[in-house]
Amino acid sequence: MRRFKAAIIGLGRIGQGFDLGGRGAEKLEEARSYAGAFGLHPRIELVAACDPNADRRRLFARLRPKARVYAAIGPMLRAERPEILAVACPTREHARAVREALSGGKPAFLMLEKPFCAAYGEARECARALGRARVRSAVNYSRRWL
Repeated sequence: MRRFKAAIIGLGRIGQGFDLGGRGAEKLEEARSYAGAFGLHPRIELVAACDPNADRRRLFARLRPKARVYAAIGPMLRAERPEILAVACPTREHARAVREALSGGKPAFLMLEKPFCAAYGEARECARALGRARVRSAVNYSRRWL
């Protein structure tokens, strides 16, 4: 069975934090973050994550020793070339993350968090760039009512 390589941009709450409430993320039966969901899916291999916060990177590395960690998006994308990329960084960074993803090894699928971008113009620019690059994407709104 083919496995897809996945990576995460941002290791805050939706990147990995929602799964860390008193239980070890490596023992999850239910996932509330990208790291948890990717870790549980039999056809996804979580290969890497990036975050500028050193403490978050250390925690991720401790919980997922097979995946690599990076401080910046560009080096991670160039080294890992993930097929699935979750953009879980702060909203103000979404447009930059999309631009870097499209210029640094173009994933097959880009998962974005709500809101899509911080401003309408950025969202329009990103949507057009995703269309031109023929990268499939989705915006995650599943936590809307929690």
